[in-house]
Amino acid sequence: MKVREGLMPTVLNTALTATSLTLNNRRKKVHPVIGWSIVALNASQVIMEACSLVRQRR
Repeated sequence: MKVREGLMPTVLNTALTATSLTLNNRRKKVHPVIGWSIVALNASQVIMEACSLVRQRR
């Protein structure tokens, strides 16, 4: 099975974003700014990796 370059980081960052969202909603011990900053960082990484995958297809 051939795996495209950049696919694994995209999948891992998507999973990390989902986990961060879940933890951000469950735990009130973390300051909201810190929690949402982590989510935003991971979401931006997912978008950048997805753009990279699209560019590689061409």
